[in-house]
Amino acid sequence: MIQRGVAIVSLLSLALPALAAGDLHAAPHAPAAPSTGATTAVPTITIAAMPIFGVDAAQGDGWIEVVARIDNVTTHPVKGWVELTSTVAAHRSEDNLFTAKAPFNVPAGKSVVVKLPTHALANYVPTVTLRARAENGDKLVETSLSMNNSQSPLLVDVEPAPKLFAPLRSWAMPILWNPHAGSYYYSTTAKPPLTVGAPGYDRTSGDPVLPDRAASYAPVTALVVRSDVVAKLEGASLEALVNWVLSGGSLAVVVSRPEDLRSGPVSALVGGVVTRVAPPPALYSYPPAQKPADTGNSFDAPDPWEAPDGEDAGPPPTPIKLFIPAKATPGHVAPQRSGPVGGVREQLSGFAGANLRPSAYGATAAYGLGEVHLLAFDPQTSPGVDDAWVHGRMIDLLRHAYDRRAAQVFPHGSGERRANSLQEIRRSLDPNENFRIALGISAILLVAYSILAGPLTFIRAAKRGRPLDPLVWAPLWAATAFGLIVLLGLAGKGWRGRARHVALVEIGAGMDRGVVRRFRGFFSSHTQSLTIEATDRTCVLDVVAADSREHGDAVMRLDRNGAQLENLTALPWQTVVVAEDGTHDFKGGVSVLPTSDGSVDVVNHTGRSLEHLLVYVPRAGIYWFDALADGAELHAGAGKLVLSAASRTRYTAGTKTVFGFDPAFLATYLTGKGGDAMQQVWTPITAAAGNTIDWFPEDAAVVLAEVVGGEGVKRDSGLSVESDRLLLRVVGEGGVR
Repeated sequence: MIQRGVAIVSLLSLALPALAAGDLHAAPHAPAAPSTGATTAVPTITIAAMPIFGVDAAQGDGWIEVVARIDNVTTHPVKGWVELTSTVAAHRSEDNLFTAKAPFNVPAGKSVVVKLPTHALANYVPTVTLRARAENGDKLVETSLSMNNSQSPLLVDVEPAPKLFAPLRSWAMPILWNPHAGSYYYSTTAKPPLTVGAPGYDRTSGDPVLPDRAASYAPVTALVVRSDVVAKLEGASLEALVNWVLSGGSLAVVVSRPEDLRSGPVSALVGGVVTRVAPPPALYSYPPAQKPADTGNSFDAPDPWEAPDGEDAGPPPTPIKLFIPAKATPGHVAPQRSGPVGGVREQLSGFAGANLRPSAYGATAAYGLGEVHLLAFDPQTSPGVDDAWVHGRMIDLLRHAYDRRAAQVFPHGSGERRANSLQEIRRSLDPNENFRIALGISAILLVAYSILAGPLTFIRAAKRGRPLDPLVWAPLWAATAFGLIVLLGLAGKGWRGRARHVALVEIGAGMDRGVVRRFRGFFSSHTQSLTIEATDRTCVLDVVAADSREHGDAVMRLDRNGAQLENLTALPWQTVVVAEDGTHDFKGGVSVLPTSDGSVDVVNHTGRSLEHLLVYVPRAGIYWFDALADGAELHAGAGKLVLSAASRTRYTAGTKTVFGFDPAFLATYLTGKGGDAMQQVWTPITAAAGNTIDWFPEDAAVVLAEVVGGEGVKRDSGLSVESDRLLLRVVGEGGVR
């Protein structure tokens, strides 16, 4: 009974403080009940676990983190490993098996928090099991937890007692973009129900437990947090949050202290010092919104965001030139545009300075590919949390944040594991593709052998009157053909193992850091066990493609230096592909500056030469340039017009029109080796991205290029890198000359 009481106390201490305060919405965030599956008679520790944003939060199909709290109930320290295993019962195979482990060291009578990244699998409910093991491998305790496999939008409310859960949970979100349009395996309604999540809080420090890696924010549509909470973040949690915004995340900040506008992370994210001003007049024209009674199931519904006749379509563009909507809120709205009432109206505030521009939510600044919103209202406390007008503004913000993801080729941390869309990537990284010429020569040799060892040898023996000659010559011809084919195979496949890399960096104009999706291929000439290290501590990685399922039970191991894959078996002459999400730093980035003629100037400050450039100018078209040296500048209008803006390839993803990138189609308008090289390099990336990506948005300049020399990696996991390609996609306008 004493042991059970200790376990229950540990479990309750992990639950959100809001649960103790009696908030109804906090219940879904309670952790899974621990199971004392210990191998010893008396457990030395207890463990409780939960998804980092709660069990009700949608997990999507990308990376997430699981938080495990380990309590030491003994009088001596305990060291060991926490092992997370995720499987899908309906598809219990290596394709859907993921294992991660991280060390722990918990002093006597204390507790520690361990965060482990894992995959969420859309349309499947994984079984997630955590086991704590001692240093000698003995199992100490085990627990399991549930995951929400929903693809719905997710709002994260960072508060000890979050109150947005009750009014906004299950709100029918009228999104336009469907990232899985046309997919057999996925389905998304036109109005999926909004999910609301919240992090737990460290009972020692009182700080929110947020992800350590930006990729673990993959399912989050928008995150609302107070400025003083952001100011207190440090280390991996702060770096992850900043990198998530950089990658395209939407951060909504409630300004709680004036000093947060002058210095600290919030000031840095918006680009400088901020002052309070009068709220934007447009805020008073927006109507309150009532929660819809049900969700839609078709993308044929009329657009509820259509502005009334004569209404301005919105404020000036943000620095990234992705417009912030200032239109009617969705759902059933009041007949009159009365704006906020009562205490909310009195508390409204505006902000100016730095990169901020007035928006439908207060003031907004672009940071990389993402946005930072300084809210004119407080949606986390009364009276704002109970006001229908505030609800409308938050739903408006979430819809905008969700739909703007269409402009990201690889939303950071998202993606499918072992998907058919990665076949082109696998081929580009597979040295076996070079073996086709050798196969053709081998076929010719076999035909020649059949002729020499058959008719010619017997005809020659008959003419000489030596009928036993074929017994000598036939084995000789066979040995010769066999030897030549073996030599051709070795020449085509290579005498040694090697690695190949291809990566895409997506970055905001003028920024020197972007997010990267790397594909790393490993090819071995003999069976060997590989340990693949992450490029840096911000990265997560996993096997995404292999020639066979016999690549071993790879385990992601976490330590203070980052992640690495262990126990990855490379079979002879077969290729294993590992995908990695992380960040990439350039010397100075690429500046995209508007010009008086409606075009743009592109200035290369990356410290590297660029080649095979495609520059898209909104309302003009796509222009081609062979190269751009480091420090050089080009004017887009001076290039070769490959495709007009009206001729871009169009697709429909939900009800949103997106403009695709077809390298083969563009190559037909180019001559010389440049067009062929562009097609060869970009085709695997476009195939992996699919047809729901808005490569060339209506209101944002885009630069596509290949970085000469790649990332400069010479060896990877003990293998020499024979091919290293780094592709670059710059979005928006900004930077310096």
